[in-house]
Amino acid sequence: MNKENKIREIAVNHHHKYAEKFFNYYEQLKKDKYKNAFTYGRYKLDNLIKELIHNEKKNSKFLDVGCGTGEHLNLAKKYNYDAYGVEPAEDMIKFAKNSYPEIKIKKGISNNLEFEDNFFDIVLMVEVLRYLDKQDIEKSLKEARRVLKPGGKIIVTLVNKWSLDFFFIFQNLRKIFKKSSIDEINPHCEFYTPKNAENLFRKIGFVEVKSHGNMFAILRIAYKLNKSIGYWLAKKLDNFDDKFHSYQLTKPFAGHLILTAKK
Repeated sequence: MNKENKIREIAVNHHHKYAEKFFNYYEQLKKDKYKNAFTYGRYKLDNLIKELIHNEKKNSKFLDVGCGTGEHLNLAKKYNYDAYGVEPAEDMIKFAKNSYPEIKIKKGISNNLEFEDNFFDIVLMVEVLRYLDKQDIEKSLKEARRVLKPGGKIIVTLVNKWSLDFFFIFQNLRKIFKKSSIDEINPHCEFYTPKNAENLFRKIGFVEVKSHGNMFAILRIAYKLNKSIGYWLAKKLDNFDDKFHSYQLTKPFAGHLILTAKK
């Protein structure tokens, strides 16, 4: 098995292994967005996704690649979109179908989408490409562009290289001190800056490319050090968080890097 496929296999196994954990996180998010670093981060990310997709026309065809437990498919259905999901991890699919049995979900991978050309109005990839090798990322973006209609919109999350949670540093230290740099507990992570992510999207052929920063990354560290302190800080900094990452200068340090573009 080549490097690209091995990295992907580990990522799929990771999400199969932790499907119940992700499902529980989303259940916690519905009750308390400040519960932990995951719920707070997804609350911020989901607010931006809602802002980016809510005004499309009724019955727009919506594809969630790496749909996980189906939360964004459910969101698309609330907007009266014709929602489709693709997911490679079997237990993720089980949770998604149990929660939202009416939604169309099939097993598949991002670099080989089994849909015809020019089919979707919106393609969403949340926390998918981060787990893949660079070549696989390019293939996946080309596939997403292929299935988008002309003028269709793509929304993708990536990992900010200089995020203030210092994950890039921790990930590289792990590679130094562990015999195997990646495994099912700690899968591969690909890092981007806003500028090189934008350049990648333009290289693939997307237009109207724009990057967005989202979530005050230091809060992840606060939650890890002490959940109560993290909870308190997240509530206090909630409004500041959105303003802080609205500036070009602060975008490279955000907890989430989101790219939007059109075909």
